[in-house]
Amino acid sequence: MENVQRNKNQKTALKAIEKSFLKRKDCIKKKTMELSVLCDVKVCAIIVGPDGTVETWPESRNDVQQVIEMYVNCPVNKKKRQRPQELDLGGDDRSNKKRKVCVVFEGVKKTGFTDED
Repeated sequence: MENVQRNKNQKTALKAIEKSFLKRKDCIKKKTMELSVLCDVKVCAIIVGPDGTVETWPESRNDVQQVIEMYVNCPVNKKKRQRPQELDLGGDDRSNKKRKVCVVFEGVKKTGFTDED
């Protein structure tokens, strides 16, 4: 009797995982598309489902291969980030916050965040 109950629980858990995956997969594809359009960059998403199926965005295999090749062929020094550096922004004592800035090599904007982040 325990085996029957255990199998039933496993099937219910698998259905929940599958349902969650389907929702998240669509969201990941949508966010990838938005990132590509809004930032005007080439991106791809490779999503492997719980059953081993593979889906990509963009759906064109050639487009995905181009993005992967661009990444593979990118020199190593362009893939690495430098350590955050502190900058003194000046101003009065209350607004005088030091900001950490992640400097990313060529072609990518600098990102700033405060100590509270």
